[in-house]
Amino acid sequence: MNFKIDAVISAALKSTLQKLSGNLIPDQVRHDIGTLAVAKIKLRTARGVDFMGNAFKPYGAKYAEKRKKKGLPTGKVDLNWTGNMMGALTYNLEGPDTVLIHFSDMMQAKKAHGHNFRPDLKNRRFMGLNNGDVGQINKIIRKGLNIQ
Repeated sequence: MNFKIDAVISAALKSTLQKLSGNLIPDQVRHDIGTLAVAKIKLRTARGVDFMGNAFKPYGAKYAEKRKKKGLPTGKVDLNWTGNMMGALTYNLEGPDTVLIHFSDMMQAKKAHGHNFRPDLKNRRFMGLNNGDVGQINKIIRKGLNIQ
C-alpha cells in the first residue's frame, strides 16, 4: 500500500510546477513534504479520523471485546493494536521530483490496504491527503523554490 504525492498534488500545483522551467525539486524540500505527509496521516489516524476528517467506523462488538480483554481502548477507533502498522509508515524520495509514501513492512502494508479498501471498513480510509494538506505541501514547495 503506497501512494505518490506527485499524483495527488499535481493538479493543485500545476501553476507552481510550470514556473520551475524544468528545475528539479530539491531533496530537502521533498524530505519536508514526506515528513509532513507521514505526520498528518499518523496524527489523524491517532485521532480516529480518515484523511477527509470523518470519524472512523466503530469497532465491531466481537473485535471491541477482543481489544478490551487485551487492555486496549474500545471507544475511539485509532487503528492501533501493536503500533506496528503506523510504525512502518514512511516515505522515500523517488526520481527527481516524487515522494513515495509507503509501508516499510509488507505485512503492515497488507493491513493498511484492508483498512483502506475493505467495503465493510469504508470509513477507515486513513491513507491520503486532503486539500488542506495539499495547500501546506504547495507552501513548502513555493518556499523551497523561492516562488511567490
